Amino acid sequence: MAPVEAVGTASRSRELGNPSRVVDPMDAPPANALAPPSTAGPHAAPSTTTTHEALLRGALRKSALDVYFQPIRRSCDLGILGFEALMRGRHAPLVSPRSLLTVAEASGCAAALSLLARTRAAEAFRRQALPAPLLFVNLHRAEISRATLEPDAFVATLGELDPSRVVIEVDEMTSQEALDELSASIEDLRNVGLRFAFDDFGAGQVDLLSLMKLRPEFLKLDRSLIHGIHLHAYLRRMVLSLVKFAEGSHTRLIAEGIECAEEYRVLMDLGVPFVQGFALGHPSEQMVR
Repeated sequence: MAPVEAVGTASRSRELGNPSRVVDPMDAPPANALAPPSTAGPHAAPSTTTTHEALLRGALRKSALDVYFQPIRRSCDLGILGFEALMRGRHAPLVSPRSLLTVAEASGCAAALSLLARTRAAEAFRRQALPAPLLFVNLHRAEISRATLEPDAFVATLGELDPSRVVIEVDEMTSQEALDELSASIEDLRNVGLRFAFDDFGAGQVDLLSLMKLRPEFLKLDRSLIHGIHLHAYLRRMVLSLVKFAEGSHTRLIAEGIECAEEYRVLMDLGVPFVQGFALGHPSEQMVR
């Protein structure tokens, strides 16, 4: 397995020089993005939810979805560790990744979206040909099965991209059954070069015993632990304990959702090695160092 390397040292004075919170309007779901179905009679217009599901199914058929990349940086010097791939639709309400995923889950398309996001991200990442960064891609819980996790089949979804450059993210909402399925296959997947990250860690859903069985190379701290950390001592204590936990578990922490300079500085002082968030780089179709 290739070593984890970070490349490039970038000055982020423009983002970090402004202590105010940075908000990406594309991250917030549009108003009424998932309005409840109408209770009108049989001749009423289709519900908003039904319309959104139809938009998504059409986008999946046409691959009319775009991949954006958000940088993950070393906290010590803001050099690049890698990029997380995020899928966005081209029209509301599918523009926000969060709304896109919500519609996909409601319409039973989450596995198809997860697969399309991975294949498109791998191709775009390989095409841009940066020398060392890792690609972080999400594996939705709906896609986890014995067939999906067969190493040759999984690597085939990455096209020509070297699997040793890929980190698979699994989130805290993944069921125990799916985690068990992943645990049974994870060493075979590691043997072909893949690495793993546990996303949204600290949101309170994960069974720590199951997590330790997976032995992820990265833990991504949930934004609920990051928001306002410079203002709240209890958050600093919690994150410091997780820094020590990660060090003892031979895994590396990534703090995500950093929206202002103060949060970044506190996390750096606490010893969190990697950071991600709007204050450090917005998602972009081009991988910007």
